Amino acid sequence: MEDRDVVAVAEADVVLADAGLVARFRERSSAAPPGVVIEQQPSAASTVRPGTTVDVVVSSGSSSTTSTTGV
Repeated sequence: MEDRDVVAVAEADVVLADAGLVARFRERSSAAPPGVVIEQQPSAASTVRPGTTVDVVVSSGSSSTTSTTGV
């Protein structure tokens, strides 16, 4: 599979399906904007067989909160 930057969930799903791969998505908090792919396994540079499941981690956004106590 061609090594390329895939940044959005919808694009990742289409690219993987077109390559004959199965996407499995999960979310993790990250500084990246929500919905952006932040990790995948196996990596884009890996050679895999059609039907292989690719684990894709998507940013759910930052989980940090700002306190407004005393404001």
